Amino acid sequence: MGGGDAKIASLSRVQVVQGLETGIISEIYVGQGDVVEQGKKYLAIDPVCPSPGYRKALLKVIGLKAAITRLRSVAYQQPLVFDNIVKRFPMVMDQEIRIYKSEKRALNESILMLERKYLVSMRDLTIAEQLANKGRASPIEMLRLKRSADDIKLQIFERIKKLQADASSELVRLELELSQATEKLSGCAQVRGRTSMHRWGSTVENLSVGTTGASFNPQSTS
Repeated sequence: MGGGDAKIASLSRVQVVQGLETGIISEIYVGQGDVVEQGKKYLAIDPVCPSPGYRKALLKVIGLKAAITRLRSVAYQQPLVFDNIVKRFPMVMDQEIRIYKSEKRALNESILMLERKYLVSMRDLTIAEQLANKGRASPIEMLRLKRSADDIKLQIFERIKKLQADASSELVRLELELSQATEKLSGCAQVRGRTSMHRWGSTVENLSVGTTGASFNPQSTS
């Protein structure tokens, strides 16, 4: 006996109708000899990719979209603006906003410390220049102070660029992951759309599945 075949007697000939997805039969709407009106369901299947699986795949895509938006904002110095679809999931969006603010706060604190060191270094350099004009400071000391100030400026620049570079690298990885997750979500959506079997005006001649909860395999044959 097949896992999900039904012989339908139309006006012209008998046809064997099979579903497209493997799953568990959740509802049987017709019986032996019933006339199936046009567009009427005669079988419903809980697919291998059920609603919880679809939601999990959807949340995966939403999470990746939100993370990618955050990374683009950091990498390209753009405002943090989420897509409308991400805004429908405030918990996901809020999580990325927290990460964004945390990273930005850490960067700002780091830069602030370096800027303070730079100001001290520049103050020392100014004093050294004044002393040098009076012949009381060596050129070597002035050169050392100038190099110290330049090094601090370079550190500030490198901190910002490193954060952007790290974001760009992570962005590439997540964009690839999003492509794969979107493909999986599309597959789940197609399965969801193929789990109700319909038929035009016909009569059920032989229904080879009789109970709900039975396994349905479109590859099975009578």
